[in-house]
Amino acid sequence: MAAALRLLVVQETDWLQRGPHQQHHLFERLSLRGHTVVAVDFEMLYTPWPQAPLLAPRTEWQGVARALPAAHVRVVRPPTLRLPGIARLVSVGAFHRELQRLAAQLQPQVL
Repeated sequence: MAAALRLLVVQETDWLQRGPHQQHHLFERLSLRGHTVVAVDFEMLYTPWPQAPLLAPRTEWQGVARALPAAHVRVVRPPTLRLPGIARLVSVGAFHRELQRLAAQLQPQVL
């Protein structure tokens, strides 16, 4: 078998609540083959402020499996504001910082 790859996946939607879609199947299969898969996602189905806290903190899950029970994907959700219309704009900066941090930490071969 070839050497394991380190993959950093950018998911513009909610990895945990949407789907599973083709990308879930693909990256979970890669994780089952021994590759390291880290997905950066965006919380789509949030409860907006003031019904929920204004700031959604950075959150991380290990061993996520949506399509294949034995898969193990690490999902990272950068912080954002829970304000409709503004959340996406704020996420641009948060995603940029998170991707820089993860790229330095993980040193992915595939982004």
